[in-house]
Amino acid sequence: MLRKAAVGTISGVFLTMSITMSGCGASEKSSRERAGPVIARIDGSPISQSELEHWAGLTRQEGASNQVSTDRALNVLIHTRWLLGEAHELGVSVPAREVKHEAEELVEDEAEKAPYQRMPHDPELRRFLLSPKLRQADRERLIEVTLLVPKIERARLQRGRQRDVKRSQIERFYAKHKRQFYLPNQRQVEIIGGLLADVVQAKREIEGGKPFLEVARRVSIDPEAPGGLWRLLLGHDEPEVEDPIFAARLHVLLGPKKYSEYYIFEVLEAVPAHQETLTEAEAAIRKKLAPGPARLAVRSEQEWIKRTTCRAGYVVARCREYRPRRPASGVSADHRAKG
Repeated sequence: MLRKAAVGTISGVFLTMSITMSGCGASEKSSRERAGPVIARIDGSPISQSELEHWAGLTRQEGASNQVSTDRALNVLIHTRWLLGEAHELGVSVPAREVKHEAEELVEDEAEKAPYQRMPHDPELRRFLLSPKLRQADRERLIEVTLLVPKIERARLQRGRQRDVKRSQIERFYAKHKRQFYLPNQRQVEIIGGLLADVVQAKREIEGGKPFLEVARRVSIDPEAPGGLWRLLLGHDEPEVEDPIFAARLHVLLGPKKYSEYYIFEVLEAVPAHQETLTEAEAAIRKKLAPGPARLAVRSEQEWIKRTTCRAGYVVARCREYRPRRPASGVSADHRAKG
């Protein structure tokens, strides 16, 4: 599914845009090198001048100078190469059938004038993907890279939890916060909440043999358990709700009972209060101590900058050679004088 977090406006397209590329290895001389001088290399994989000019033309915004368009396109191509390289290193990919399905749905929805559900708030991206300037192979590669982004983020988190959190840290955290891992009595419940007539009818259907969760998905309006399943911890809800559930026997359909709405329920499992062991708590502690997505994204960018070299005259912010411009000395002096 195309995510708005990954691609917001047309400038968001620049963050995930790709081109038809065959690999990221340093040992191969690709067709891009035969297509003109090499502008940049990412882990040895080249970006050619003709490739850069092609995408600068495709993505040029009205009123933008050639230099602005070229710099933007080069930043895009570099970042795309980073995403593909990182996806390879993390072992994540998008099946070709999924990419083709997304591309077909995009075209079908456009033909039917239906909203494209995978990016309903991103009309600029939609227009760009439907542009006649794009070849079908380019369109599918753009979609592929967009679909890769959430997979890369999840894989970064998983790797970060394993690499960045030591066993000794987990042990110290558990010893210091042991009370956090004491679990009160619990009940795993199937529950349906709603208007009295709807709940009564739902109970009849379940007693008639229909699966509880199938009925719940259609009928229940309970925000705590929209799909019909609920894990209730003792002391975490009102007594009017907890008392009948914790007093109930297992696998007995009960209700309707009245609280803010009517509900029927069946207790599937009763878990007594207990202290989680270090082993049981380890996954939750790793998740808590591991760096978050923003920090991991910054770290990834810093690592890939070191692997990116650019030719003089084509140095942009994602190149290893890039140095931010300092304010002119006269401006700085005036500023200091005013201060």
